Amino acid sequence: MATFETYFVEDKATHKEIRNPWFEKLNDKDFCDQVCQQMGVPEQGLIVNGHVPVKVERGEDPVKRGGNAVTIDGAFSEAYGDRGYTLILSSDGVQLAEHHGFRDPVSVVRTGEDIIPTMRDILHHTSPRLVKDTGVGRKIQQQIDALDALIEAYANGELLEG
Repeated sequence: MATFETYFVEDKATHKEIRNPWFEKLNDKDFCDQVCQQMGVPEQGLIVNGHVPVKVERGEDPVKRGGNAVTIDGAFSEAYGDRGYTLILSSDGVQLAEHHGFRDPVSVVRTGEDIIPTMRDILHHTSPRLVKDTGVGRKIQQQIDALDALIEAYANGELLEG
C-alpha cells in the first residue's frame, strides 16, 4: 500500500510500512505449524508471504528462523537492494531462487551476461511427492475407485444396460 501512497503523498515519512506482529510470529516454528494445521496442511507446511520486500542489508532473511515460513518479493528494486526472489516447488521439495540485480537491460543483452540466481533449498521431501500425494490427487483417486467399482458391478451383472 505504501507504494500506492507515494504517488499521492510527497512526505516520505508517511511512506514507511510498519509490520504488524504477524511478521515476528513467522519466526516461531510451532506457531507456523499450528497455522498450517488449521488451514488443513497437516505436515511439512510452508507459509509464504508474497510482496514483502526482504532487506538483506539490514540482516533480514527471506527464510524465517523456524524454517517453515518465507517472505519474498519477486521485484527488483533499488530500495530493497536490487534483488528479488522466486519460490520453486517441485516433486523433490522447495527451493528459493535469489535474483541479483544487473547494471541495466541493454548491457545484459549486449554482453550476453547471464543472470543466474543463487539457489537455496528450503524443504526437501524424503521421497518425490506425486499428484496422488496431494488433496487433489486423493480426490482423483476416489473418482477412479468409484469408476472401477462401476465397471466391476457391470461386469458382475449387478448393473444392467439401460
